[in-house]
Amino acid sequence: MKLFRKLKKQTEYSQHFTLVGNNEIDNAIIAASDDVDKSLKLDIGAGQDCDGVYTTLDCDSSISPDLVVDIRSIFAPSDYYRERKALYPDIDDIRYGKYKVVRMKHTLEHIEWLYYPSLFEWLSSLLCDNGIIIIDTPNLEYISLMYLGNLDKQRRGEKVGFPAQEHPNLSNSELFDMQRWVNFKLFSGCSPGDYHFGCLDEPSIANFLYNSGFKSILIFNGKSLRVVAYKDTSTGIPALLDLIKKDMKDSQ
Repeated sequence: MKLFRKLKKQTEYSQHFTLVGNNEIDNAIIAASDDVDKSLKLDIGAGQDCDGVYTTLDCDSSISPDLVVDIRSIFAPSDYYRERKALYPDIDDIRYGKYKVVRMKHTLEHIEWLYYPSLFEWLSSLLCDNGIIIIDTPNLEYISLMYLGNLDKQRRGEKVGFPAQEHPNLSNSELFDMQRWVNFKLFSGCSPGDYHFGCLDEPSIANFLYNSGFKSILIFNGKSLRVVAYKDTSTGIPALLDLIKKDMKDSQ
């Protein structure tokens, strides 16, 4: 979308995070996690899509994760969730301050937005010095611009293009299916137990991370937000981040 690309070019780099390309995110993940032992890598909420190289944590016991935990029972300031804490004895096996890598791949949006400040502080507490967090989550900016950029076309009765293949009940042949696509992206596809409760954009996720102790933050702003963030320590910014910034400067 031209509007989306134009807005991305106008976005100023914050002192707290750096916008990078999709390949830079992939390279950062490989460099930071490939040689790390499985016991020091925690995947939260991957479900059945986990690749087998992470310790897995999920609230669904039917998929046999390594740790069965609803993480909201730990940090959510809600009596409902706190009263459920006893249902998850694996909570005691979470290794605070020990993990080198924590990954949340399309899990963040399944946590209520009201709990995000507590969630990000909890995620930071899991990591050791120079540990990293990897996040993939829907991009509120992309969803909003897709909708607003095509609204006038629909008002004129014109069909618009959108990634209808993302859900089996969507089709580009139906005039108003784009509104259904927006609802799918924001609230999920309504499978039992599969609901979204929050959606972030680039500055908001950077702010949550920075306020939780992450000072070196890389963000790919695309159809989804892809984030790699380093927990701040006295050793300073990791060399990888310096290299990525240099490559970006040289390419300008």
